[in-house]
Amino acid sequence: MDNILKNAYAEVYQILDILGNEYKRKVPYKLRKLFKENQNTNHKIDKQINNISRTALIIISVLNLKYWEKDSQKIVELRKQYNNNEIEYQQKINVYKKDGWLKKDKEKESTIQVSLQEVKPSIIEKIRIFFRKIFH
Repeated sequence: MDNILKNAYAEVYQILDILGNEYKRKVPYKLRKLFKENQNTNHKIDKQINNISRTALIIISVLNLKYWEKDSQKIVELRKQYNNNEIEYQQKINVYKKDGWLKKDKEKESTIQVSLQEVKPSIIEKIRIFFRKIFH
């Protein structure tokens, strides 16, 4: 297993500790065990979680969608936001590749400043959700 993934597992495991038992219990035991057993034990993050890797952020996002968020409307909005973020990220990567700025180095991964904001659903999305509920 490469260092990037081991570091991400360490970050996710530490974030679960910070979030506490309420969030930990919602994640299946086998998954928590995977994070614990495969983490880089020397990799630490600060308690304010200022910088985490993109890989860890993706894992936390998946945990949020799959285990923590129960409001279907918020799940739809989060998926849309995650998709938009990924599209923007891929566009930046393509620009870097074209200009030769991106160096392929598996040991280095940029960190992302974490900024959470509440996503407000648009009126169109509210209508779609309303009709989905009616037809289900």
